[in-house]
Amino acid sequence: IRVVGLNVQDTAASAQALMAELELRYPSFVDVDAAAQKALQVPPVLPLSFLVHRDGSVERVVNPPVFTEPAEVRSAVEEMLR
Repeated sequence: IRVVGLNVQDTAASAQALMAELELRYPSFVDVDAAAQKALQVPPVLPLSFLVHRDGSVERVVNPPVFTEPAEVRSAVEEMLR
């Protein structure tokens, strides 16, 4: 799967610093005009994860609410694709 980050709360500089600190290597973007937040109807609780299907439909990942290891990502995606 491809992973993309979307920062909806921090400045670009602070988000980039955190990604460097955590050694994250996926692309990440800043939602400067809140367009993505509005489109995804992001609630005020973060972090959130979404799965974008090949057909363009978007589904929020709710189990687990926060990933703590890569295996959880794989498991959640496999479950959602069934």
